[in-house]
Amino acid sequence: MDFPNLYQQYRQMTDNRILMSFKGVFAQPAIVEMATALRGKVAARTNQTMVMKRIFAIFVEMSQNILFYSAEKEVDEEGKESGVGILIVSEMDDRYCVSSGNLMFNGNVARIRERCETVCSMNKDELKVYYNEQRRLPRHAESKGAGLGLIDMARKSEFPIEFEFLPFNEETSFYMLSVYISKGQENAS
Repeated sequence: MDFPNLYQQYRQMTDNRILMSFKGVFAQPAIVEMATALRGKVAARTNQTMVMKRIFAIFVEMSQNILFYSAEKEVDEEGKESGVGILIVSEMDDRYCVSSGNLMFNGNVARIRERCETVCSMNKDELKVYYNEQRRLPRHAESKGAGLGLIDMARKSEFPIEFEFLPFNEETSFYMLSVYISKGQENAS
């Protein structure tokens, strides 16, 4: 083991106020366990129920996106396939940040980028209307993510979502998404 590297990672996570970090297989049981632990950590830091609910909802949405849509998959002993990715929850002075990353097939990047840009261009009222419009559309079996969940996460934040795509190899790119939740949102819609 490279102990200096392990120590450096620990220091970096401490300095960046990381509340939770997980890189691995996002199987449903793991998501439930992490969500339970996260709920306890956030509850210990804030007495604002709405802030806690928003962080929790965004965490669950990002986890499920990795579970279902990551291009990197692992199969468990029962033959069930789950996505692989990374999810980090951190605390800042005035907000919390929930960030995720996972591999995505390059053929999906343009469509997801367009959806992210569309959502980022809207204010709260526009997001509400857009969300309701999208809910009324028929769901397609071939849906590949970045639909209602992305809109809902943007609605839960008082800050613009951030996203980035970095080439990973010839077939995939690494998709990163960050959503911020204000510590002072108790009365926000």
